Parts: sequence; structure tokens; C-alpha cells
Amino acid sequence: MKSRYLTILVFCLFATAVFSQNITLGVKVGYNSSLGFSEKWESGSQPYFMENGLANGFNIGLMSRFGKRLYGQVEVLYNRNYTSFSLGEKDTHKVILQGINVPVLFGVKIIDRRFFNWRVMVGPDFSFDLKSKTDCENTPLTYTLRKSLIGLDCGTGFDIWHFALDFRYQLIQNRYAYQIRSGSENVTINNSPMHNFEVSLAWKFLDKSERNNIKKIEK
Repeated sequence: MKSRYLTILVFCLFATAVFSQNITLGVKVGYNSSLGFSEKWESGSQPYFMENGLANGFNIGLMSRFGKRLYGQVEVLYNRNYTSFSLGEKDTHKVILQGINVPVLFGVKIIDRRFFNWRVMVGPDFSFDLKSKTDCENTPLTYTLRKSLIGLDCGTGFDIWHFALDFRYQLIQNRYAYQIRSGSENVTINNSPMHNFEVSLAWKFLDKSERNNIKKIEK
């Protein structure tokens, strides 16, 4: 039900953008990386050490921006990350995270020139899982996979002619909650949020705001 409401919201935002006098549409691709963690604990007399490595991945999708100096920006991105975790020195397992991310951002242009601007932005980031997987079935670990998440997305960006370069920080709920069996209970190992860093480049194939600025200069 939540995903249905979000789909309607995104459709309304894109529809508003299409009929807006100041609209930018584009395609974008980005690189992202999230910090890992390490934790040591004991289960009975058995000590364990778990290390979750640095995650690296990419995203690709569409972006829509509407407004003038104050603007809204909606993106729909396919996101894929690769990482690994280890139990001890030699017991290493792979993790593949993939899903759809929908950042809904609100920002302001600090510098706004004809073919250049500097922006800052912040807003919620909705994430939906697409069959993420890990090979920890044959380990003492179990995990809980969240199908949908919400996080915080913020950052800065620069528009140069028809290109947009963004630098973002994302704080997102951890997709996996790792647990280990200890006696008769499952003890949660790590349930901390993901700290994700992203660099992306977009090509704006439609930019009505730029056309409007050119018309004003010509007049």
C-alpha cells in the first residue's frame, strides 16, 4: 500500500514538472560507496568477529527538476551495490544490494547564472528492494531483509551548460539486520544505518528554464 501511494506521488510530481514553465528533464549515472563496520562478540564460549566491507556500486535513471531559484527535484534510479562480510580471516561472503531509489529533493540555487549554477538540496529518499541477496546460508548468521526503506538525502551540485554534477550524502536504514544464534535467542549484531556517499553526472536533454533565461536576455 505504501509503494502504491509513493507511485502516485511520483507520478503527480513528474506531471507537474512536465507542464511547468521551468522544467528540467535528464538522465543520470552515478557512483556510490557506503562505509562498512566491524564488530566482535561472543556466543557462549565461541568468540566471533564480523567485518562488513566497504560497499561500492552504481546507479542509473531519470531526473526531473522544476522551479526557479527554489526548486524541487525528483529522481527514479536503479541502484546496485557490491560488498562482503567476513567471520574471521578466511570466512568471507558476498552481498549484492539492488533496488529502486526515489529521492524527492528540495533545494536552492546559491549562484544562478545563464550557463552555470551552484545548488544545495535536501529531502527524503525512498528505497525499494529488488531481490538483494547474500550467501550467508551456511554460516551461524541469519538476516532480516527490509523490502522498503526511507532515508535522508542531502548534498550540493553544479550545473554547467547541459550537465549537472552532484555530490550527495545519504543516511539510510540498514537493509540487512544480521543476527546470530546465542543459546535460545537470536542476538542482533548490527542494525545501524548506512552512510552512503554518491557522485553523479546528469545530462539534461530538456531544460525549459534555460530557454526562458535566453528569451529574457534577447528581449
